[in-house]
Amino acid sequence: MSRVECAIAVTRLSACGAKVAFPEGGNAMTRTALASASLLVLAACNEAPADTAASCRLDVATAAEAGEGCARGWIDANLRMNDIQTLGTHNSYKDWIAPEEFAIFMATAPKSAPALEYGHEPLAAQLDWGIRQFEIDILHDPQGGMFLDPLLRRQAIAAGKETPELAFKDALAKPGFKVMHVPDLDYRTTCPTLVACLTQIRDWSAAHPDHTPMFIMLNTKETPASWDGATPVLAFDAAAYDALDAEVLSVFPREALITPADIKGDNATVREGVLANNWPVLGEARGRVMIGILASRESTEPYRNGPGGIAARPMFVRAVSTDPDAAWLMWDDPIANQEAIRQAVRDGFIVRTRTEQNTVEPRANTTEKREAAFASSGQFVSTDYYKPNPKFSDFSVALPGGGVVRCNPLRVPTACGEHTVE
Repeated sequence: MSRVECAIAVTRLSACGAKVAFPEGGNAMTRTALASASLLVLAACNEAPADTAASCRLDVATAAEAGEGCARGWIDANLRMNDIQTLGTHNSYKDWIAPEEFAIFMATAPKSAPALEYGHEPLAAQLDWGIRQFEIDILHDPQGGMFLDPLLRRQAIAAGKETPELAFKDALAKPGFKVMHVPDLDYRTTCPTLVACLTQIRDWSAAHPDHTPMFIMLNTKETPASWDGATPVLAFDAAAYDALDAEVLSVFPREALITPADIKGDNATVREGVLANNWPVLGEARGRVMIGILASRESTEPYRNGPGGIAARPMFVRAVSTDPDAAWLMWDDPIANQEAIRQAVRDGFIVRTRTEQNTVEPRANTTEKREAAFASSGQFVSTDYYKPNPKFSDFSVALPGGGVVRCNPLRVPTACGEHTVE
């Protein structure tokens, strides 16, 4: 085993160890086995001949120059987590609206209903496909039971239509953050609670510790519905954000997360850490997750300005590039914002953009936005169509050249060559 291979193996075992350092992630026997494996790997590293390290040149310009069998070692040592590009999904948890209910929705709102005519596979299936970024909408439900009687389902039943039972009733009845797109309307989901969604991701990650870092956006839903009989929603105040941190940390220990403190480092602000390119190298970031809160600046004020500031929190917040806590930025339209995205990527920020919106592009089978999204070099390119919807067209989204992750075409266009990042 070369020293490069040793370093990669230790990194992977460390990622596994972080994931089982909590009750749900593994038992004492599992943790003991991982510790023993780490010791064995370290022993093998210490016994590796000195000239094996010399055979890998990690100070060269590209992976191809590193030497035979050394490409992954070079990538992990030289590329940072903002030096990649990969796919994500929008409203990643969303299931299809039941046909009987969608018919009522179409009859009452024919202009807006088509935008919601899509659904996704469970998160683990998406990860198997190659998705590495998720968007999860969350609602504050500290007492439990707020979303047990959706309005659209009641309307379907009143109209004499047979519609599926509400899934996950027990989970919805318990306190905690719930996951759905629009209460009462687009409420069906593949994972009903934030803990359930994060647990799916964590379990997949634990089984695949070599994955490149994932990015999860938590979209806090605070806008009340405008129609009569709709369920009211709660705002996210300081107590809600503290509860949100607690739920996240009940699934992912801090060691499994990439946090604002990691990027800030010794700099005065998170933004300064970004501009200093303080993102972890891939060898340190594999098997880990970054989480960002998608909400207005007004909403996240108590989160950002609590004790210790953003550096004391496990999650990032959405920002603009001039904000002191800016680390990740978001533009949905890569055509109108092409140069803004490219400049942000050059500066070191992580950017999420999209290839289509509201089912418009798949219905028309137009690809301009898809092509612009990849050309923008935003690190996380989000879609609802990693697989096509045959009802619309053959429109689908895949990473140019195939694969799960590629070298970022703006930051490191020639670094990887033919070598895969994941």
